[in-house]
Amino acid sequence: ELSGLPLRAADGRLTHHALLLRDVHAEQRERSALAGLNDNLERLVAERTQHLLQLEDDYASLFEHAIEGIFRTTPDGRYLSANPALARLYGYAGPEALMAALTDIGHQLYVDPHRRAEFAARLARDDVVRDFESEVQRADGATLWISESARAVRDSAGGLVCYEGTVVDISQRRTAEAALAKS
Repeated sequence: ELSGLPLRAADGRLTHHALLLRDVHAEQRERSALAGLNDNLERLVAERTQHLLQLEDDYASLFEHAIEGIFRTTPDGRYLSANPALARLYGYAGPEALMAALTDIGHQLYVDPHRRAEFAARLARDDVVRDFESEVQRADGATLWISESARAVRDSAGGLVCYEGTVVDISQRRTAEAALAKS
């Protein structure tokens, strides 16, 4: 029996295991021990892979079926990814159509391009912006009011890589507020 055999787990932790060898000729011990470890490692790798695949499926489902728009953009205003809810909100057939059509978000989407510049400046400064309201133009020319919340994603050196965030349609609330102010 080999006890206290140190192995490094997938998450980096050092773990200790016991390995029992039975009815093995002396010259075959090393080979059998390695075969036993190999079988165990293969099982652990298979389990870990299955777990990671399940997590990937779960996150993909969350992204695809979210009721809020979810996006990732470059700081200069191109979509890197968008979910179906965001495409629907802006009047596009799907995320691919939205990303192909909108190559300069500030000038193509925002009614006032300065709002996108302000949003980007606040993200660059604060790393997080919550409930940033702007008027945007849909693919069909109609306008709507949105509320965006996002975070700046930075690389290990602190450089700005992209923005990740969510978008909610607040047009009904803005219309109700305007009607209330009028009365």
